[in-house]
Amino acid sequence: MTVKPWMPLSVRRNQQSEFSLVDNVPQFMRHGIKGWIQQAINGDNRLVAQMALELRIDELSDNIDNFYADDAVIACIQRSGPWDMYDESLALDVMDWLLGHGCGHAQSLEHILKSAGHVLRVSPDGNRLVERIEPTLWDEYEQVTQLDDQASQYMQEAWALAFGREPNLSDAWGKAIKAIETLLKPIVSPKNNKATIGSMTNELRQSLDKWECKLPDREYKANGETNVKSGIEVFTDALATIGYQPDRHGSDQPQDVDEATARSVLFLATTVVGWLRDGTLRTIDSIEN
Repeated sequence: MTVKPWMPLSVRRNQQSEFSLVDNVPQFMRHGIKGWIQQAINGDNRLVAQMALELRIDELSDNIDNFYADDAVIACIQRSGPWDMYDESLALDVMDWLLGHGCGHAQSLEHILKSAGHVLRVSPDGNRLVERIEPTLWDEYEQVTQLDDQASQYMQEAWALAFGREPNLSDAWGKAIKAIETLLKPIVSPKNNKATIGSMTNELRQSLDKWECKLPDREYKANGETNVKSGIEVFTDALATIGYQPDRHGSDQPQDVDEATARSVLFLATTVVGWLRDGTLRTIDSIEN
């Protein structure tokens, strides 16, 4: 039985609107975030000095001499002064940096973020903040990146670029393509180190009968007639969709990469990597031998 998430009585009685996702670090989160940062730093002055360098926090270098290590960081975030300006962006940068350097309990921070309904979450590997998306999509990502190989590395980089705090959608798309190319080359073009997703898609399409693909055939209707697309054609259609990266084709006019499109392609690429890992595509010769 599916358990509905708890919601406040006032929301259930329609006395106020249902809570929406929150961004940055609103007031009600700051006590919990402060405690997590302090625990993660744990009085380590050298850690804070490195943080000051990598995040380029001028005030932090001065604060190290006047505060305990964790308090020095909190003082920079809270920016005590006449206006008591809380630097929400810096707070998120600090949490992201601490995760990236293996500091703090990732699950504890994820509990804070999830309980508050934050747009960000701790990544499954626990080393960065990323956008909160459907758990099933994260599950698929974790499944296809379990092996310690080059394809996993490319896919991990793709997801970090797509869902990190400073996304680069074009590079994310490119890394996803590289993940597929890494797994596809040994099957389709083992002797061609320069094979690309485009050239391999064409090679597959030119000799469909050479391949066994475990994807099911797909029936569709066109002009009132029922047609059947074979599993290998479904597979090559997916490759063609992923391979058509708008800013990868040498246009004189740079094209913006649409966020929804790039992320949809990344989800599809993750699925294709899973197919390849599961042995969905094989040559007929390899089966007979």
